[in-house]
Amino acid sequence: MNTHYKITKSARFLKGKLLLMLLFLAGVANAQLSGSYTIDATLTTSGTNFNNWYDFASTITTKGVSGAVSVTVKTDVTTTSQAVFGAISGASSTNTITIDGGSKVLSYGGSYEAISFTGADYVTIKNATIRNTTTGAYAAIVRLTSGSDFNKFDNCIMEFSALVNATSGTYYVAFSNYNTSPTSATTVSNGKGNTISNCTMRTTAANSAGPYYAITCMGNTSSYTTVGDDNNFTSNTIQNYYYGAIWNYYTNGNQFTSNDISRSNATSSSAISSSLYGIYSYYTYGTNRSTVYRSNNFHDLPYLNAASSSTTNYIAYWYGMYAFYNYGTTTYPFIVDKNTQKNIMVYYYGYNYYMYYDYVVNFTGNTIDNMRCYSSGYTVYPIYVNYGSDYNVQGNTMMNCKFGEAGSGYCYGWYMYYVYNTYRSANLFEDNVIKDNWSGYYFYGAQIWYYSSWKINRNQILRNTTATNQGYFYGFYMYYYYNMEFTSNLIADNYGYYGNYNIYTYNPNSGYTTDIRQNTLHYNIPSTGYTYHFAYGYLFQDYYATTYFVGNVGDYTSPYYVYGAYIYNTTPTNIKECDRNTFFIN
Repeated sequence: MNTHYKITKSARFLKGKLLLMLLFLAGVANAQLSGSYTIDATLTTSGTNFNNWYDFASTITTKGVSGAVSVTVKTDVTTTSQAVFGAISGASSTNTITIDGGSKVLSYGGSYEAISFTGADYVTIKNATIRNTTTGAYAAIVRLTSGSDFNKFDNCIMEFSALVNATSGTYYVAFSNYNTSPTSATTVSNGKGNTISNCTMRTTAANSAGPYYAITCMGNTSSYTTVGDDNNFTSNTIQNYYYGAIWNYYTNGNQFTSNDISRSNATSSSAISSSLYGIYSYYTYGTNRSTVYRSNNFHDLPYLNAASSSTTNYIAYWYGMYAFYNYGTTTYPFIVDKNTQKNIMVYYYGYNYYMYYDYVVNFTGNTIDNMRCYSSGYTVYPIYVNYGSDYNVQGNTMMNCKFGEAGSGYCYGWYMYYVYNTYRSANLFEDNVIKDNWSGYYFYGAQIWYYSSWKINRNQILRNTTATNQGYFYGFYMYYYYNMEFTSNLIADNYGYYGNYNIYTYNPNSGYTTDIRQNTLHYNIPSTGYTYHFAYGYLFQDYYATTYFVGNVGDYTSPYYVYGAYIYNTTPTNIKECDRNTFFIN
């Protein structure tokens, strides 16, 4: 016998089931993002695809993430809508967001920056070309603000395709609270732990001036002295800019390393600021790590093969690094290391390094090569240090430079003024090379002034000259110091038309020690030179200091007169040792 059963469902049950299904679908529609997605302009925004960058940025900002998110860009995108990444809920060092641009182009024709981070964390954008096609006063590529932390831009091309004239609101990358003012700082942090690396920053319009700034990094004015920002800018190539390449204000622990900076996209027809800046570093600290400028290469400015005598789109005044109020510690010193400035053509004068009130500084391994200042009658300070304390100056080179090419010029290679000892027992000036430079009138290798102790060892000052009809050469000029150790320095084959002062000191301070050992001086003044040429080898005027003068060598040839060594002290018994010195005078 067969038994049949009839199954019935009430209307109430069916309605409940339908409601549950709708709620489930609504939950799916509003779920946080996780997994793999695409940006493909040939498809609509639906499912795991987004039609454009704006849609993806808006969606992930609204929904947040529940796991790691990866996005592959499949096509070029042309838009006038900013991609704005706000705070993303759920983002973390594990739940990261990675956008692989796949060498596709985001072509942006709207106002301000193409991509804006306003509180986004843990977002990486790589392998993308980000292009701004506008010519407006506020054209930009990328801006980070409102506490955007631990983000990365890697191996991207950031370019302006139409920008010809620069205004102060144009830039490649800015950490700034204001989209109209990339160098304004407020009490709010713009971001920490971010990395901009391996990016090319360029212009493609004919005779473009470049953006006003290349990179600006504004910290905050409330906690910058104690809280680390620790942003990284490394291995980027900047190919054009109008006024400032790197701007770093009110920050803590930012590091700029291995960046290549030029105007290789510019020509003699490209406008440029008459005062050009490489690095502007202002009020920086180091809580977790040092503020660092290392292995950056500035070259061929204002454009490739420029002449210093040009007055068309030229550099009137050059500030390679303008460093004000940077505070290091013995644990985390302020570091300027292995940077290069080469082929810099200037009409009036320049400061390769203008260092003002900087404290606990390691200035090491930097090179200035072929800087030229054309106009006659101007004074040039390649390295100008004015106040501050505790400098280690080691392994730097200045070479092949010319100052006052049009006639007379005045060069103070190293000018160290009121550099105190506060946290270190002595300032170091060691293993530096000053060679093959020319100045129209005065040439000073190094001037060291006022009230500090120094160790000046193993430096070389070689083959520096003045004009063939005028000028004086000074190797070291030292004034009012405390303790000084001066050993194993080589000063050779330098020539001032009227005279040479190889080492000149004046020190009336008492209670200190001057220790001069194993230095070598050599020069051969040609007989065809100035008839009354004079030369001082060692001229030490330590009025009251305890003095040691041991094992030094002088080899001099001059057509008029030579002082091989002149050691002056008001109390002869203060000269504790003067022995084993050798002089050859011709």
